Amino acid sequence: MLGEYLGVALAAVFAAATLAKQRHAEQAEKARLRAIEEARIQRERERHEREAKRHQFLIEMENDYAEFGKLVRLASRLNSQAESDGSETYNRLVKTLNSIVEQFDRRFRREEIESEMDCLGLFLDDDAV
Repeated sequence: MLGEYLGVALAAVFAAATLAKQRHAEQAEKARLRAIEEARIQRERERHEREAKRHQFLIEMENDYAEFGKLVRLASRLNSQAESDGSETYNRLVKTLNSIVEQFDRRFRREEIESEMDCLGLFLDDDAV
């Protein structure tokens, strides 16, 4: 009789242990799937942030380019009036303007744009174009 109770008790312990392992495995799988989903959501959020940064980058570049065009036209006008024997102050102003135009010009070179894009992290390999 004691042997029967012992057998029933061992069977119950074994069943409980099996059930606990199964529940633990299910919880681990749920946690794994939740982590995968959270990672996907985070990647999507970061992709949207990069998209917004690219948009802002292009808007700022467009504004800078418009300003650059104005400065180029102004420099052309003032350069046409500069004289080697003219006013020192005027010629210094024209040289300053020409320097600013050169700086802006460098800003729109491909290498500078790519460098700035890299620094800002505007693209990752999995970003759609």
